Amino acid sequence: MFSLRIGSVDLEAVRNLSQRAETVDGFASLGAAIWRDLETPRRGSFDVVAEADGAMLAVAHVAPADNVAIGHRELGILVDEGARDVMLVTDLLELAVERAGTDETLIAWFPGSPEYATKAAQAAGFVQQRRLHRMERELPIDDVTPAWPDGVAVRTFRPGSDDEAWLELNNRAFAGHPEQGGWVRSTLERRLAEPWFDPDGLLLAVNDGGLAGFCWTKQHDHAIGEIFVIGVDPDHQGGGLGRALVVAGYRSLHERGSELGMLHVDATNIAAIDLYRSLGLEVVRTDTAYVREPR
Repeated sequence: MFSLRIGSVDLEAVRNLSQRAETVDGFASLGAAIWRDLETPRRGSFDVVAEADGAMLAVAHVAPADNVAIGHRELGILVDEGARDVMLVTDLLELAVERAGTDETLIAWFPGSPEYATKAAQAAGFVQQRRLHRMERELPIDDVTPAWPDGVAVRTFRPGSDDEAWLELNNRAFAGHPEQGGWVRSTLERRLAEPWFDPDGLLLAVNDGGLAGFCWTKQHDHAIGEIFVIGVDPDHQGGGLGRALVVAGYRSLHERGSELGMLHVDATNIAAIDLYRSLGLEVVRTDTAYVREPR
């Protein structure tokens, strides 16, 4: 039998549980946003823990989204291999919902879309919201060259100088997006403070009108490089700028040591998926988001 409680967690115990789960699954159960909040909890964060005989079986961490224009809380779950029971995870999610309150929107991400987690989410009143494909390819990407539209030049991000212009472009490109839209200064500052942030990895496409697009890359280690987010101003879409930014981003990652390139793309964004396939990327995993709307 197991017991549930709401309260603080030992971060080292969570890290150990995460490592065990990743060894089994081949990928992490918790996303970067959840880890940021676990390490530096903010107001509105809390944990629900499932335990047996003093050992942590599972944890659900709920954190407020920091893109304040789109109000919701994010939920991540981490479950030990031997505790992947639909009833346990359902109880965990139901208690998280109860603690958050019925007037809160909760969005839970399940990397790899495990059956036990998606069944538990549905039983706890969540409905499927989005699916993200993880796509990969080996680097370098020398078989194609970036073809920049006329009048576009590329340079790297200058912290403190480009912040406001980047925020304006990002929020235009991702208006209404649950994670990338509605960023404010503090949202950007949290990302710029990440240990992985490298201004040389944030490429800006500029023209006479200012910023036209960007490709923000992230090195997970020396082997894996990610296009963290790519955005094109709505006024500049359809002219090949996005494709050029993808190629430039992966070239930048390879120059800094990455051997494998990856990204995440919404499963409904067929045009983007076709673009990435044309550049040699293939789907290797699908993650699912479930949402519980206020009642």
